[in-house]
Amino acid sequence: MAPTVELDATLDAGGTTVSPDQTGLADATLFDLLGNEHRRACLHCLAEHETALSVSALGRQVARAVADAEADSDELYDSVYISLCQTHLPKLDAVELVEYEQDRKRIRHGPGSTLSRSSSTRLA
Repeated sequence: MAPTVELDATLDAGGTTVSPDQTGLADATLFDLLGNEHRRACLHCLAEHETALSVSALGRQVARAVADAEADSDELYDSVYISLCQTHLPKLDAVELVEYEQDRKRIRHGPGSTLSRSSSTRLA
C-alpha cells in the first residue's frame, strides 16, 4: 500500500515529505504572496540570477514581464519600481523569501528561498 500524503505536503531536496508547518509558510500566506503578478515576476527574475540585483535592474525586468503592448514603458517602470520598494519587496523580505537591503537598494535570494532556474518556470 502506498503511503498517504496530505495535499498540502511538500518534498524536500532529499525526497522526504515535509508537512506545511515545517516549511514555515502557511498556505494562505503563500497564496497571498504569489497572488500578485509583480511578486511572481520578482521571484521569477531572482531565480534567474545567482547574485544580488539592484532594485532598479529588478524593476526593469519585472516591468518587462508584466507589460502589455500599449503600456508606456517609462511610466510602467516608475510604477513597478515604487511598488517594489514600498510593498512587494518588504512583504517578501518579511517571510525571508528575499533579502532586501533598503538602504543599498539591493535584493537577493533570502534564507527561506529555494528558488532556482528550474523552479522559476513553475511561477510564470
